[in-house]
Parts: sequence; C-alpha cells; structure tokens
Amino acid sequence: METRLAPRVNIKAKAVLGIDKDLRLRITSKKGSFFRINVIDISTLGAAMLFRYFLPVGLIVEIGIEGRRFGLKKAMKIKGEIRHCKQIRPFTYRCGIQFLNLSDRSKNIIARFVAESGKR
Repeated sequence: METRLAPRVNIKAKAVLGIDKDLRLRITSKKGSFFRINVIDISTLGAAMLFRYFLPVGLIVEIGIEGRRFGLKKAMKIKGEIRHCKQIRPFTYRCGIQFLNLSDRSKNIIARFVAESGKR
C-alpha cells in the first residue's frame, strides 16, 4: 500500500548537487564542491538520488536537475533537505531529499511530469 503524501514516479535524470552556502559546510573532493548525481524518482515533495558519498540527515543541498527531462531549456534549481541516506552498494548511497520552498512554477512542472508519467 502506497503511503506517500504525493505520487512519485521513476525518472532517470542527471543533476548537479551543491551544499547550501548558508551552512558554511563544504564537502569537497578533487573535483570541487559540486557533484554529479542521478535522480531516480521524483514527486512534488521530494526525490531520491544515487550519490557516491554519504550525506548526513538534515543537510541542506541545492540541486540542478537537467531541464530537458521536463521540457525546459535550463536546469531546474531546487533546494532540499536530506531526509535519509543509505548505502546500497560500495560507493553508492541512495539519499532521499525533501524539497524546501519549492516555487509554484517548479511544483507545477514536476506535477505535470508525474501526471504524464503515470499515464504511460
């Protein structure tokens, strides 16, 4: 039985994740402070992603999801909070993100994507 507050659909989307500047917390690697991630499902309330590193619950992140998946020319920028992060295999973590202050425009774009995906 589905207990989510909003319908969620699978998606294969590339994205870039950055740590919120206001926290003054930086996760850095040889490649810098921004990281490539794969978004694997999405709803108007949040998303799940696959990432190489563990992210602590409560961490605020900024995500730029590839826009073409939603019919946009530019990446959709979304702020979110890490709600859970679990290792599923070596160097791969599945992290759940709850969106924060999602704009009406972004919410409508995601809702349309979810509705259209549900029809397939």
